[in-house]
Parts: sequence; C-alpha cells; structure tokens
Amino acid sequence: YKPGLVPIQYDFSTHVKPGQPMFLRDGMMEVAIESVKKGVIHTKVVRPGVLFTKQGINLPDTGLGGQILTDKDIADLEFAASHDADYVALSFVQSASDIEGLRERLAKLGSDMKIIAKVETKLAVDNLEDIVKASDAVMVARGDLAIETQPEQVPVELGPGGEPEPLVGWEALGGARTLLERLGVALGDGDEPLGCHWARTDRVAVWGCSANGDVWMWMVT
Repeated sequence: YKPGLVPIQYDFSTHVKPGQPMFLRDGMMEVAIESVKKGVIHTKVVRPGVLFTKQGINLPDTGLGGQILTDKDIADLEFAASHDADYVALSFVQSASDIEGLRERLAKLGSDMKIIAKVETKLAVDNLEDIVKASDAVMVARGDLAIETQPEQVPVELGPGGEPEPLVGWEALGGARTLLERLGVALGDGDEPLGCHWARTDRVAVWGCSANGDVWMWMVT
C-alpha cells in the first residue's frame, strides 16, 4: 500500500459524499470526506490520532443501501447455517430491509435462525420501530451509538417515547474507547442504569474499557 492510504475491508466509496464525517478507532479520530476519486476516499483530518489495524469505522450520515455484509460475514453466515446455529446477530443495521435481506439469505441456506438486530447507527435510531418489528431480538450497542449521535443523546433517543413498545431482546454496553477511557468507563456507558431502567432491558453485557477499567464494580452494582 502507498503511504497515506488506509485499506478498508468494506468498499463504501460509492455511498459516501463530500462533507460527511467519518470516525475512526471507536470515535477517537475524526476525518471529513472531501472527495472520492476512482474508489479512493480523500479526507481531511479533523481530530488526529494514532490509527492501528482492525479499527472500527463509523459513518453516521452515510446510508449503505442495504449492502452491509462483507465477504467474511457471508462466509460466517454459511458456516453458522451449516452447523444449525440458533441465532445470528447483524451489526450496523440501518433499516428493516437489512433484516429482511438477511432473512431471505438464510432461507436460501435452508436455515431458520433467529435474527438479532444490533442497533448502533444513527439511521437505525430513525428506523427503530420497523427494525424491532422485523427482528427476533434487538441489541443496543450504546458505545457506537454514542459516536454516531452524541453521548448525551443516547438515553434520550432510547428512553421513554424514544423507542417502540416493547423493546425486544438484549441491550449491550458498548466498549468505545474515547477520552473517557482513562476513567475506566466507555462512552455511552455512564448513563446505563437510567437507560436500562427506561428500556426495561432483559440482559446487559459489560465489556471493553467498562469491564476492564478501574471502576468496573461501579458499573455492575
């Protein structure tokens, strides 16, 4: 690879537009998209940092048109179907059509696996009611959601009046490593007790820096 180029696993160059933000490394870095030329996305660094391999990317203002599965995702899905898995979780869901497309793919594989929609994008919040209806269970990744929206908006978006009744399934505490990492609490996790109470959550998973930080016991109790 040439210096200055960062390879990505999923080609979303046809979906992004100039002016849209892109967050890297769990929101610790931010770049603004300036142009797209021959499949290469040119950006300007807004918030710098050190980028490592296998880091997450968030595109809060970019719709992917239902094309959210990578080649590895498809291979993993085929493996799960061949081994009679009970559930499959779909990450970065943006609309109910993502769930419906996955269900059609499962049907072609002869599988009746239940689908867990992982709500972690700004667009998923906008389409939450339809996503819940189309899914068998829902997992809310509040860390990524805090990156896609704003940390203070997470309990508001998913609190009373901000979600359909009832919320199906599980809620997960995200592990976004942000400036709050030094406190041992992941972005979006500090409001968990209130958010879980409002959402009448069935299950909660603590992971990432919230599970490993110095104040993990506070998150549990």
